[in-house]
Amino acid sequence: MSEQTRSNPELIEEISFLKQRIRELEQSESDRTHAKDALQNSYVLLKNLVESSKDVVIFALDQQYRYIFFNENHRQIMKQIWGADIALGNSMLEYIKNPEDCLKAKINFDRALSGESFTLVEAYGDTALDRRYYEDIYNPVIDGNGDVIGLTLFLTDITERKRMEEKLTKSEEKFRKAFYTSPAAININRLEDGMYVSINQGFTRILGYTEQDIIGKTSIEYNIWKNIEDRQRVVEGLKKDGAVRNYEAAFRTKDGDIRYGLMSASLLDLDDVPHILSVTYDITDRKLMEKALRDSEKKYRELSIVDKLTQLYNFRHFYVQLKIETNRSNRYEQPLTLLLLDLDDFKTFNDAYGHIEGDKVLRRIGQVIKRCLRETDFAYRYGGEEFTIILPMTTGADGAATAERIRAEVKKETFSPVPGQDAHVTASIGFAQHKPQEDMKVFVNRIDQLMYQAKKSGKDKVCCEP
Repeated sequence: MSEQTRSNPELIEEISFLKQRIRELEQSESDRTHAKDALQNSYVLLKNLVESSKDVVIFALDQQYRYIFFNENHRQIMKQIWGADIALGNSMLEYIKNPEDCLKAKINFDRALSGESFTLVEAYGDTALDRRYYEDIYNPVIDGNGDVIGLTLFLTDITERKRMEEKLTKSEEKFRKAFYTSPAAININRLEDGMYVSINQGFTRILGYTEQDIIGKTSIEYNIWKNIEDRQRVVEGLKKDGAVRNYEAAFRTKDGDIRYGLMSASLLDLDDVPHILSVTYDITDRKLMEKALRDSEKKYRELSIVDKLTQLYNFRHFYVQLKIETNRSNRYEQPLTLLLLDLDDFKTFNDAYGHIEGDKVLRRIGQVIKRCLRETDFAYRYGGEEFTIILPMTTGADGAATAERIRAEVKKETFSPVPGQDAHVTASIGFAQHKPQEDMKVFVNRIDQLMYQAKKSGKDKVCCEP
C-alpha cells in the first residue's frame, strides 16, 4: 500500500511508534554511555585499590603463562626474589631461575587453567631469615562462552602470622614436653566434678594410675584423696583466689599406699569450661624423714626423762612436773597429794641375792605402782629403791587410799631369787597434801620425813600427818 493510500490515523500511529523507538535507542545509548563510564570508573578504582594495597600481590596470566596484568607489589617481589624486571606479555616462567620452583609453579598454573580454584600456603626465600610466607589464591579466568582464557593469582603476606604460629607451636611443644616429662604429678581436672582430662608420666609414676585407668573418671571415684576435705579446701581456694600454692595433702595410690604431696593449682579455661591445672611434688620421703625425726626426738626426750630399769619417769623429770603441778594447785586452788615410797631392807635383799635379782625386784615394783595409778597420775624412780608418786586433783584422804593400795600390792608380790625359794619385799610410804603457796622443796622434805617416820615405826606402813 502506497503512502498516499494510508489513512491519517495509520500515519499518526506509525509516527508515534517511530518516536517511541527513537527514544528507546537514545535511552539505550545513554545507558551504554553510563555503563561504559561506570566500568571505566570501576576499573580505575580497582586499579588504584590493587596498586595501593601493601599486603596483597596480584597478577594475571594467559594460557601461555604470559603476564596480562600485575601490580607493583608483584613486580617488587619478582625483582627481590629472582632479580627480574618483569614486563607485560612475557611468560612468568622465564623469570623463575630455579628449575624445581619453575616446575612447581607450572603445575599450579595448569591446575587453575584446567578450571580449578584453590588456595595454597607457600614459602618464598632461600633462608629462614629472608623467607616469607604467602597465602596464594588461584582462580581461572572464564570468558562469556565458559572457556578458560587465563588465571589470576592473589597472594597475601602471612609471614608474621606464620612466625607467630611457629612460635606458638614451639611453645606448645615445650609445654607438652614439660607437661609429660616433669617429675611432678601434673593433671588437669574439670572444676565442677573433678573429672580427669589429662595426666602426665609423673602422675603415673607417683600414684600408679595410667591414662587408660583414669581419664574420664573423677578423683572421688578412685578415692585418690586420703581426706576429701583437702580437695574441698583446694576448690574453695581456687574459687576465691584463682590459685592455691604449696598445699600439703595425702593421696592414695592405685595400690592403696599413702603418698604425700605439695600441690599448687590454678584455674584453666578449656572451651569456656573451668578446669584445674594441678602440679604436685612428691614429698613422701621428706614427710617420712620428718616423722622419723619427730619419733627420734620423742624417743630421746623419753629416754632423757624415763628410768631405763623401771620404765617410770626419772628423778630429773620429777621436779619439772612437780613444779608444774604445785603452780597449778596454787593458781586454781586444786588439791595435790605427793607420795614417797622406800623399799624396806632392800640392801639386805641385794646382799643376799645379788644386784641382778635386786634389779628384777625394782622392775616389778615399777609395774606394781603403775597398776595402782590413774592415767592422770605420775610415778617416778626417785633414786635407788625410792619412788615418788604425784597425784594431781587428789586430797590427802584419797591419797591415803592410793598409798595403802600400793603398800598392799607390793607386799603381795612374790619373787623367786633362788629356785624353789620365794621372797617378798615391803615398802614404807609417807604422803601429804600440798599446802597453799607451800615451797616445793619444803613440801618434798615434809613427805620425806613422814616416810622415815613409817620406817621408824616398824616399816611396811603408810604414814601421814595427823
